[in-house]
Amino acid sequence: MKDLIINLEVIRITAKQLHYSESGEAFYANHLLMDRIAEHLSDFVDEIIEASILADTGNPPILADLYSEIAYKTPKTPSKSDLKDLILTTIYLIDDLAKQDRFQGDFDLLGRISNNLRSSLGLLNRVLAGSES
Repeated sequence: MKDLIINLEVIRITAKQLHYSESGEAFYANHLLMDRIAEHLSDFVDEIIEASILADTGNPPILADLYSEIAYKTPKTPSKSDLKDLILTTIYLIDDLAKQDRFQGDFDLLGRISNNLRSSLGLLNRVLAGSES
């Protein structure tokens, strides 16, 4: 679950970076989309830590270690394509986690996260398709 936490935080930070970097004709729509993508990810991370990690081990993760990896993996000047790739990678990670017996109790949580990311990916794909025409 550590990798999932890291990926979700990288997506959140990348979306917020794009949120603050938006400009041009579609500024407002893209600005709001990036907010929508980032919106629930912190809550999901909190739920993973509380309902999965603390429930399983009783020990909190070492946040300094997590944030070090998050900083390393976060693109410094991200593009929407970078964000798309991050979301896809995380969806595949969730699919792999959901197949493991150990995470069957977390199946609902993983499903909610996956559905959120898939919805975000659909919206992001529309924006990317519009910028290619």
